[in-house]
Amino acid sequence: MRPLVEPHLRDLLPYVPGKPIEETEREFGVTNIAKLASNENCLGPSPRATAAVQAALAKGHLYPDAGAFALKARIAHLHDVAPAQIVIGCGTNELITHLCRALLGEGDALLNAWPSFVCYRIGARIVGAPERTVPLDAALNYDLAALADVAAADPSVKLVFLANPNNPIGACFGRDALEAFVARVPDHVVIVLDEAYAEYVERPDYEDAVALIRRRPRTLFLRTFSKIHGLAAYRIGYAVGDVEIMQILDQMRDAFNVSALAQVAALAALDDVEHIERTRAHNRAERPRLVTALEGLGLAVTPSEANFVLATLPESLPLDVPALNLALLQRALIVRPVANYGLPRSVRITVGTQTENDRLLAALAEIVGAAGSRT
Repeated sequence: MRPLVEPHLRDLLPYVPGKPIEETEREFGVTNIAKLASNENCLGPSPRATAAVQAALAKGHLYPDAGAFALKARIAHLHDVAPAQIVIGCGTNELITHLCRALLGEGDALLNAWPSFVCYRIGARIVGAPERTVPLDAALNYDLAALADVAAADPSVKLVFLANPNNPIGACFGRDALEAFVARVPDHVVIVLDEAYAEYVERPDYEDAVALIRRRPRTLFLRTFSKIHGLAAYRIGYAVGDVEIMQILDQMRDAFNVSALAQVAALAALDDVEHIERTRAHNRAERPRLVTALEGLGLAVTPSEANFVLATLPESLPLDVPALNLALLQRALIVRPVANYGLPRSVRITVGTQTENDRLLAALAEIVGAAGSRT
């Protein structure tokens, strides 16, 4: 008898999101929860987006624009590209999966750094494609030279994902490093730059992929509305790249993959410059404060260009992440353990509001202090 399920799917591990607020309330009997686990915008959604959604509710009986004409036009203007170079997705996760389905055929492999966003790995496994993995360097930065070595030496490599900034690390590479990498990668390899956190980056040598896609057709980039725009609940993101690849992605997506409410929210959010700048300013002020305080408690913090930080417990501290996480949950604080990324003594912490960050730091001081007193 033929197998019911394809063999390569039997051991597929699904993406596990951050612990929901409602689940935490039920499990621990707590209220006033600060969720600092999923890198959401702590200032909330764009007010213009909320108003646009409220105005569109009366049209809930109508199907959305399947081609997202107005939103594509606005994104095309933002990046100075043609609308045909854009595909709108139900979040970038959908686009990542479709890219793997479209580009990874028999004998093709995904090239990926690790740890990085786990959905790249999941996408390859869904289609049964092997993964070539290059570890991050000792400082948890991309080893772009090693990635280029693999891409140049292994003809099976067809697709490479680069998260810039990287999730769950927060580290970011600049223009020169990217250019050196691209120069060594064979032309047949498709390079995907995942720029989910690009709007938070402050380093002056950061460069998005717009200029790159103009001269290298097999390059594209991803953006999301879930982070700086505060629209995670609406599930909307987009890809920009060469028309040939975008046409295939557009043909693969479901006819109404993005809701009308998501489209009007995204359109309004792009025009809400005040909300974007307010969010950037908040992150610019609170992230360094969070880092300084965490380091003051003895935790190691990886440099970040995103709206989150990676904090690591010292080996000398008799406290492990499961115990730390439980103690925080009991105090109505949710952070993200990242043992599934091979970082068993680390947690990813979203930059929250000033009040949320103060609560977290006070709780950590209590928990870490109590553990330290046992040494």
